[in-house]
Amino acid sequence: MLSLRLESQNTFDRFMTKKDSFHTTRFWLFASGSTAITTVAFISLNNVWYAQYPRSSFHFFNDMGEWENMDKFGHVFTAYFQANLISNGYKWAGVQNKKAAWAGFITASIYQGALEYLDGTSTNWGFSVPDFLSNEIGAGIFLSQQLTWKEQRIRIKYSNTPYTYSNNLIYSADGQSSISYKKRANDLFGKSYSQTFFKDYNASTVWLSVNPASFCNQKPNWLPSWLNLAVGFGANNLYGGFKNEFEIDGKHYLVDSNLKRQRQYFLSFDIDLSKVKSKNKLLSTILNIFNIIKIPSPTLEYNSSGYFKFHPLYF
Repeated sequence: MLSLRLESQNTFDRFMTKKDSFHTTRFWLFASGSTAITTVAFISLNNVWYAQYPRSSFHFFNDMGEWENMDKFGHVFTAYFQANLISNGYKWAGVQNKKAAWAGFITASIYQGALEYLDGTSTNWGFSVPDFLSNEIGAGIFLSQQLTWKEQRIRIKYSNTPYTYSNNLIYSADGQSSISYKKRANDLFGKSYSQTFFKDYNASTVWLSVNPASFCNQKPNWLPSWLNLAVGFGANNLYGGFKNEFEIDGKHYLVDSNLKRQRQYFLSFDIDLSKVKSKNKLLSTILNIFNIIKIPSPTLEYNSSGYFKFHPLYF
């Protein structure tokens, strides 16, 4: 029984280990599989989401500044993650670093660009040049590092701490109607954590996680190779896209002026899970998958109202 387990483990380890030279079977396995998955994802998103709203001729929409640009950071993160994932898949098949990096960049650019096109043919939205450029920046951050260093020394990561909304009321301008802050947030971002994880801009933080050891020609003994410093960007008190005013059923609502929209800036520690050494290929694979998530750590926050705040543990 033990020998069977060891043989199974060895087989899995060999399967997960990246090839040093081009492997035809693996290449076509990954190329066909990733193409099928992205195609199905695109068609499903079109049918489940975009098909539910009125279509229009292709048009543009300038949403720069909406949600304090937290959605733009989201586009950067998503394109970076997709480019990294696709590139790693081709490297697993033995594709050279440069070609794999370009494959990741091109795939992310095409897929994210196609989603922007769907926005451009939807009456409720439009093709957003800032969104498109944010996608290219995210994929470009990945590509430039792979071509320069053949590794990711600066990773884009994400975190989300569930936000507790008040049951206090937001009143309409005529004072005749009201809606709670919690209900407004539920309408905007969803109710369950699976919905709000990426949609709730008040709870989201996008990070640039830098690995100092990778920039050292001779790493000091006291500096762990897995230790990162992270700079985060977030926002708070967002109850409307561009400002805290909104319309519901012809009624104009005004959020309490004391709840000012804020931009937040964070300084924290992080762990580059790809630098954590493990002989277990399964564990290494899991760590690499979750390396897009910022590790909870002590964090210093500064907001646009001019205040500092220390979080003993922030996610």
